[in-house]
Amino acid sequence: MNVTNAEYFTFNVDSSLLLVGQTGTGKSVLEDRYIERLLSSFSPDELKFVLIDMTGVDFFQIRDNHKDYIMEDVKFDSSKGLAVLEQVDTLAKERVSSQNITPLIVLCIEECDMAALNQTRFDNSLISINKIAKSANIKVIYSTSRPAPDVVSSRLLNSFDLILAGTLVDTDYEYLGVQKPKEHKKFEFVVTQLNKSNG
Repeated sequence: MNVTNAEYFTFNVDSSLLLVGQTGTGKSVLEDRYIERLLSSFSPDELKFVLIDMTGVDFFQIRDNHKDYIMEDVKFDSSKGLAVLEQVDTLAKERVSSQNITPLIVLCIEECDMAALNQTRFDNSLISINKIAKSANIKVIYSTSRPAPDVVSSRLLNSFDLILAGTLVDTDYEYLGVQKPKEHKKFEFVVTQLNKSNG
């Protein structure tokens, strides 16, 4: 485990990221910095975003200035979000099967409303995507301020390559298996590389 911050955040080797922390800890800043780097490195033909934003307040830089990078954009609508998530799952399987894995797809999920609507559907789709994300050339970022078991089930938790945890309540640190830092400064996150079996 090591510590990083928004200025030095990288997500190159891993394909699925669970980003957690209380409101105001810098989750959106981290995502924005990562997205900025992608936008500066790839053309719209090489990169597409699937945005599932239940808060409706994130991803303005893409929506306002880079619409040609957006494959899907869902705001507020949990039912539509679940349907799009299932479509991405199907697409991921098709990409692996056909070995046609371009463009890079970045799936950004903001908050847990879909899990609250139907945790089984949400978990099944996202776990399936996480399992083949690297082979399908997909990056997954699931950001939530509520990483409790009724939002991030143990099955779902174990499907992520990486957890970035900002300031949390003590029970969330314990549940996630993330060591609580002695102190947090703004935008600092504890990085945990998950050791998981694929069984």
